[in-house]
Amino acid sequence: EMESVVKKQLGELQERFPKIIGDFRGRGLMHAIYITDPQTGEASNSMARDLTWDIVRRGVMVFYTNRPTIKIVPPLVISEEALLDGIGGIEEALEGLETE
Repeated sequence: EMESVVKKQLGELQERFPKIIGDFRGRGLMHAIYITDPQTGEASNSMARDLTWDIVRRGVMVFYTNRPTIKIVPPLVISEEALLDGIGGIEEALEGLETE
């Protein structure tokens, strides 16, 4: 049930930030966002790392694994409100990249 919420929200983020979010995939609540450098279009480990820490500073626990991806793995018992709040933190961090 919550998978559809995650996919919808991440799809909207990808539409809004197509030069940064190259793709996203997942099943259930476990997803990965593939980060690309908006200048080159290439996968970017460093951008994924920096974006991960910006998201974490906003209170959302995500993971960086030395790849150009950010892993999203919320608890299975998360409420829809909390899930949307977390994705909002990701959105805020992405907005910060646009202003740099």
